[in-house]
Amino acid sequence: MKVDSINQRKLINNNYAKPSFGNVVVNNIPKNLLKNKNNIYIISGPSGVGKDTILNAFNEKFNNFFTKVVTSTTRQPRVGEIDGISYNFLTADEFQKGIKNNEFLEYVNVFADKYYGTRLSDVEKVLQEGKNPILVIDVDGAQKIKSKLKNVIAIFIKPKSMDTLKAHLEKRGSETAETMKTRLQRAAYEVDAGLDPKRYDAVIQNNSNIEENVNDLKQILNL
Repeated sequence: MKVDSINQRKLINNNYAKPSFGNVVVNNIPKNLLKNKNNIYIISGPSGVGKDTILNAFNEKFNNFFTKVVTSTTRQPRVGEIDGISYNFLTADEFQKGIKNNEFLEYVNVFADKYYGTRLSDVEKVLQEGKNPILVIDVDGAQKIKSKLKNVIAIFIKPKSMDTLKAHLEKRGSETAETMKTRLQRAAYEVDAGLDPKRYDAVIQNNSNIEENVNDLKQILNL
């Protein structure tokens, strides 16, 4: 997939795409699954696409419908981060022990001993509280979890275009030319994965209108 051809794809003509509304590209979530009270939700999308912005706006409008599952990591806490809220801060030994004991639904070793992952116990904790757990993770982590658990609803946030995504990343002011190239290459990979119906149950295109995107998510979830 060429980086600049994201909008060239005629998704609605794919055999897995269904007539939809607004900015919803794909919605293949069975309504009977939405009635389940023990669903686990996943939201993915390239860096800079607006995942957290949409999720936070949705929770503000719908009385904190989702509860984010706290990610575990071995990196050191940054200023203002709180253990158990920002992340579960573990030592490398603790994390590796968790891997050996199959405590993680998914994990990744980003660099050296910098691990990030999702523990099953943290997901179960949210479910036991009667809340809707949501994982904000990448496409590879999402695939691992969907292969292990039932009642998983995975939603992908697709950028309107690569140019739009690049503009959002540039606004951060933290990208070099090299890191920008790497992020856009990764984004192209993630969009291809996000449009795979075996990986994701629904796809929303972020058109930079938060109100519309919140409404798209609302309709997908049949609220």
